[in-house]
Amino acid sequence: MENLRLEQGVDFSLIQKAYMKLNRYLLIFTAATIVSALVSSCKQEYINLSIPEGTRFSNITLKGYTVDDMQVHIGPRSVLAGNIFEEVSERTLEAPFAKEQGINEVVFYNASGTTAYAGSQINFLSTSKDTTVRIFYDGKTFTKNPVFPVVASGKMLVRLNFKSTASTYKGLVDLEFHAVTVVAGVPTIETTVAKLVEGVSSNQFTEYIELPAFSTSRQYYAVYVHLPGTLNPLPYPTTNVVVDPYIVFRTTARYAALIRIKDALITVKTPNQIQYFVDDIRSNYFQ
Repeated sequence: MENLRLEQGVDFSLIQKAYMKLNRYLLIFTAATIVSALVSSCKQEYINLSIPEGTRFSNITLKGYTVDDMQVHIGPRSVLAGNIFEEVSERTLEAPFAKEQGINEVVFYNASGTTAYAGSQINFLSTSKDTTVRIFYDGKTFTKNPVFPVVASGKMLVRLNFKSTASTYKGLVDLEFHAVTVVAGVPTIETTVAKLVEGVSSNQFTEYIELPAFSTSRQYYAVYVHLPGTLNPLPYPTTNVVVDPYIVFRTTARYAALIRIKDALITVKTPNQIQYFVDDIRSNYFQ
């Protein structure tokens, strides 16, 4: 203190108080830093599950189709990785390795995340091997890497899905197939029903249905959508709207298809038009 030069009029009691307060702050900061380091160390050990730093987790690539909105959960803690709905063209996720169980894990849940789909769990045993899984949910059953049946010569197998976006009606429908032959550009529709598929649930796939496959592009099926047990069409808007009379469905011999049929209200035309669209889910997502 002898070397400290004292200036006249300085209140050293205030300096002493400030010095003591600074010491308290330093002690608090030091203690907080130590606690944070300890917590961080414990947390890192818990997350890594003793897996060496730099371990590469495997990627899982999803392809396929689901009729429902789904949550995808990955890893031992079932972390939400994202949602999938309808077309899954290519979705790649990193799957953490569960050291205790010795597996990677991916599970699919409903849109709210409350219920896992039966049979949807995917386990694979490597921390570094990537994998691709094709998934299909038809409205009832979740299938991984679906296998398609062998089809007899001259035949076609189809599973049908109908979803209306242009009508408020969401109940059961009947799908009525009629053979069509085109001669000199003029289509002739057979009056005899070639196939009647009754009670098709909205946005659910039917079981396989066998159809004779045509050998020429001049033949196809006209498919009519009726209210169940009737010949009545769906209740579409009728004011200034033209409705396609039927769905054009072309066949492929010795092939099993997943056919999705949708309607849509086209408002860029005058009058407005309700059109049908046909997609083969298998050729788009399972080849």
